[in-house]
Amino acid sequence: MKKSFFIYLAAIFALVTSCTEDTTVMIRVKNSSSYNYQNLVIGGDNFGDLASGGYSGYKTYSSAYRYNSYRLIVENDTIRMIAIDYVGEKLLKSGKYTYEIDAVKNEDNTFSTTLTCVQD
Repeated sequence: MKKSFFIYLAAIFALVTSCTEDTTVMIRVKNSSSYNYQNLVIGGDNFGDLASGGYSGYKTYSSAYRYNSYRLIVENDTIRMIAIDYVGEKLLKSGKYTYEIDAVKNEDNTFSTTLTCVQD
């Protein structure tokens, strides 16, 4: 009786753990603009300075979404994008991704930025 109970528990454990989706992702950042970025922070993680066209190294996360809050400095202007919520968003599937951040200078000399998530 005890033996069959433990086999039953082991089977349930195997079934439950096999159904759990792995959401571990590796994310790097690409500077898609013609400007150099300083003090780039994404979701609280410091990626440092990133030259025009450059890539950061990968950082590993237990989960992530296709967008995130970020802060960077371009030509002495601090740019912030705050993600308010992730309602309706799905977690990225396990794998490697690149957040491509582009910055363009507007006619009034302010900057606009975009973040695009690309699966590598």
